[in-house]
Formats: sequence, structure tokens, C-alpha cells
Amino acid sequence: MTPRSCLRRLLMGIVVSACALALYALAVGLFLALTLLVISMEEGEESVSQSAIPLMEAVVLQSQGIGITWGSVTVTLIPLLLTVLLVALIAALTMQLAGSPLGYLSGVLTWSGLSWIFTQGVTVTLMDPTWTIIAKAAALFSLAYVLGSLGRKPPVLADLIRAAHERIPSAVGRVGRVGIQIVAVVLASSLAAGIIVTTIWAIRNHSGMAALFDMLGMKTGSRILTTLCTLIWLPNIWLWGLSWMCGSGFSIGSDATFTLWSGSATDLPPIPLLGILPDAVGNDALRTTLLLVPVAIGFAAMLAMLLSSRAYRLRPVRTEDPHVFLTSLLSFLTPAASMLVAVAVLSAAFSALFALSNGALGTDRLAHVGVNVAQATRAVTRSAAWGMLAAWTLVLIVFCAVFATKWLHATIRTRLKATPKDFPEGSTKDSPGDGPRIVSSQPPTKEENDGSN
Repeated sequence: MTPRSCLRRLLMGIVVSACALALYALAVGLFLALTLLVISMEEGEESVSQSAIPLMEAVVLQSQGIGITWGSVTVTLIPLLLTVLLVALIAALTMQLAGSPLGYLSGVLTWSGLSWIFTQGVTVTLMDPTWTIIAKAAALFSLAYVLGSLGRKPPVLADLIRAAHERIPSAVGRVGRVGIQIVAVVLASSLAAGIIVTTIWAIRNHSGMAALFDMLGMKTGSRILTTLCTLIWLPNIWLWGLSWMCGSGFSIGSDATFTLWSGSATDLPPIPLLGILPDAVGNDALRTTLLLVPVAIGFAAMLAMLLSSRAYRLRPVRTEDPHVFLTSLLSFLTPAASMLVAVAVLSAAFSALFALSNGALGTDRLAHVGVNVAQATRAVTRSAAWGMLAAWTLVLIVFCAVFATKWLHATIRTRLKATPKDFPEGSTKDSPGDGPRIVSSQPPTKEENDGSN
């Protein structure tokens, strides 16, 4: 590697960090300036647009997991939508411009330094010390850079997979690959279920959100922009909806708890988005259906992997030989190992997601907003695991039933072939009349006729 190539890679890392932060901060700053301008015009107050830059810096830091205190309000609830968009922006720039270790080194240092500069201009109090802020910024940039590097051309991910295939036994690699595929399907389907649930909340309880707007006396423009601002926490609510659907529920501080069996809220903060939160489900059949959704997701994901030609493609044996059947039964051990891998990874993934969705909207009653991480993870993972086990057991039962049917049919057919049909019922080979009949073609002699007479 020449010095010129090294310098270029270092510069590309700096460009990725600077461009990503500039684009992100510009978009957030313009939207905040518009929101503050509309609110000040509709509410008839003095212009607060000059607060857009400090507020933008605070939002940029908060989207990296840094808590803030604004007056008497403490907010540590991470706006996951902004975090996802920021990671996607860094990954996209990395995919196009950088991707080398030298680029990562210069990029992470640049990103951490710029994030520290943002801490000097905010007008709010930051909840994290400086070293924690830098560590969180570096962790977010590292995650985005790795994701972007895997998608570069030539494809790094394909090279990694090829190298793993060469060094890892095929059976072990297959177990891990299928386990990760199951995790991806279950995660995507579970998040989709959470989105559907929260959408139903919004449709059913939109009147509660409108009542909060009326109570605050907000006009149309302020309502629209405020609603768009609160959407940055929408992924958090999706995860809360998933926990609610699985029976674990979530809480808004110590004053509001929402589960399938109860829905109570007292003295909630006047945040319009909280107006869509659900009531208890009174219909037992509907409640049972909601609880079975993650079970069905796990069942479908595992069944697809068991039958798919790209995974295990398990089929009943076409032989009546018991030895071949017993050997074929061993093929069910590999899917069972993949299922264990999937459950372990799902447990870690859901724990991380639920932990990221939690936070605080205050220091007293609202010090904890979100789910109980251990309880929610156990509810979702256990339901999905039961579904996977049901699919594995069903395929095993069908496998055994088909073999038993074929073996029984073959046994009956063999015995029918071995059973004599030409003898009268109750006769044996040693009884008179048994054996083949002998017919003589010569006429009897005179002596034989006289003897018979």
C-alpha cells in the first residue's frame, strides 16, 4: 500500500463523518426552525427560531443515546427513528466512499470530535459525562461503518461467508446460517406485528390525541408539526406494542400501566402521541389470538426452514427399511441445533431492542418509561420458541406417521403373499386332500375295475 493510497483512505473516512453529520444536522435544524416558526406565529408569541441551532445540537446528541435536561424536564428516551436514519446515512456514505480500516480510524475520530464540539453549543444540560458521550458516538459510528463496509463492492460480506465456509465444517456452518435466517424472519415479522398493533391503536384512539390537542389549545399547523416531531419515538412505541401483544405490557412511569388485561393512565404528561395508548382487551378470544401471534410467527419461520430446499428440505423416507428410517431420524438433530441458536440470538436481540426503547421523561414519577426488559424478552422469545418447537414436532410426527403407514402396508402385503389361498379353511398340509391333485391320463385296467367293484 503506497503512502498516497493510505492518505486517500484516511481522507475518505473524514469525508464520511463530516458529510454525514452535516447532512443530518442540516435536515434536523431546518425542520426544527420551521416548527418553531409556525408555533410562534400561531400562538402569537415571540419568535423562537434562534433556539433552533442549540436545539438541533441537542437532538443530534440525543439520537446517539445521550440524555438531556431542559429546564425541569429530563428526557433520556432515545428517538429510535432518528437513530436508525442516522445509522443508515453513515452506512450509505461508507458504502460509496470508504470501507477500509484506515478510513474507519479517521472517521470514528472525526465523528467523536464533532460530537464533542456539539456538546459545547447546547443550551440544555447533558445527562452523560464527556467520556460517555464520546463512547456512545464512537459506538454508533462503528455500527454504521461496519454495516456500510459489508455492502461495499467487491462484496465484503460474500468474502466473509466464503472464508467461513472454508474454515468451518459444513454441518456447523449450516446450523448457524439457518439459525440466523430464522432470527431474521422472526424479528422482521414481530416488528411488523408491533407496527400493525400500534396502527390499530392510532385508528381506535385518535380521538384521545385530538382531545389532548384541544386541551393544549394548539392550532392546525402546530398540531401537524408537533405530531411529526413526536413520530421520532414511533419505533419505541412499536416495540412497546409488541410487548403488549405478548402479554408483558409497558408502563409510562409509575402512573400508567398498559397490558392486555388492564389499561390505566393518570396524570400523564400532555404529549399528544400518548393519547393513542390502548385500553384493556375485553374479548377473551381476541386476547388469546393476540397472544398466539408470536407463536404463529415462530411456527411459520421454523416450518419454512424445515421444508425449504435452501435450508433442510426434510421429506418422509420412501422405504420400509427400519434401519434407513432410524438413520434418517438423525437428520432432525441439525434443525434442533439451529432452533437453539435462533432462540439464543433472539433473546439477545430482543433484550437489546427493548433496552433501547426504554428511557425517562422525568426524574420522579416518569423516571421509567417503557417495558420490563427481562419480562418482555422472556414473553416474546418464549412464545416464538414454542412455535418453533411445535413446527419441529409436527414435521417429526408426520415423518414417523408416513414411515409407519408404509411399513405397515408392506408388512401386510408380505404376509398376504405368504398365506396359502388354495386350501380349504381349517385344512393343513398334513391333512388328507392337501397337496396337488394327481390326475392319471391312462384308463384303469380290468383287474382294477374288478377290485373296485
